[in-house]
Amino acid sequence: MQSLKKTKKTRSRSKSKSLVRIPLTTKGGLFGYHVDTPAKTRRALLEKILRNNRATYSQIIKRLNVLSIYNKNRNPELSKKVIMDIYYIQRNNINKSKSMKGKSLTIKRKSTKRKSLIMKRRSLSMKRKSLSMKRKSMKRSSKMKRRSMKRSSRMKRKSSGMKRRSMKRSSRMKRRSMKRKSSGMKGGEMKDKSKMNCSKW
Repeated sequence: MQSLKKTKKTRSRSKSKSLVRIPLTTKGGLFGYHVDTPAKTRRALLEKILRNNRATYSQIIKRLNVLSIYNKNRNPELSKKVIMDIYYIQRNNINKSKSMKGKSLTIKRKSTKRKSLIMKRRSLSMKRKSLSMKRKSMKRSSKMKRRSMKRSSRMKRKSSGMKRRSMKRSSRMKRRSMKRKSSGMKGGEMKDKSKMNCSKW
C-alpha cells in the first residue's frame, strides 16, 4: 500500500513539473531571416519588416527570443547572434520598446534613466575632483608667491643693511681723514710760529 501511494505522489509531481513549451503557430514568421547570413543583411531585413509593417515590434522580438531559447544549448553561437540582433532592434526602436516596457523574455537591460543618472554622478565626481585639484594648485601657487615675497623682502633688507654699513664706514673714513688733515695743519702752524720766535731772539 505504501509503495502504491509513493508511485501516485511521484506521478502527480511529474505531471505538475512538466516541460514548458513555447507554441509556434506559423513557420518563417521573419520573412527570410536566417542566422547564417551576415549581420548587416539580417538587421537590414528586420528593419525592412518593421518599415513595411509585415510584423509588429513585439512579434519580431518574440520570434527572435524563441530562436535564442531553442539554440541556447544546441548552438550557443547562433543564440548569441540572435541576442545581438535583439539588442540592435531595441536600440534603433526605443519608442516602440517603451510600449513593451523595455523587457523581453531573456534580456534584462538597465534603463536609460539609470544610465543617465550614473553618467551625471560620474560627471559631478569628475567636476569635484577637478575643483579640488584647482584649489590645491591655487594654494600651492599662493604659498610659493608668499615664500618668494618673503625671500625678496629679506634680500632687500640685507642689501639695505649692507648699504648703511658701507655709508657708515665711508663717513668714518672721511672723518678720520679730515681729523688727520686738521692735525697736520695745526702742527705746521706750530712749527712756523717756533721759527718766527727763534728769529726774533
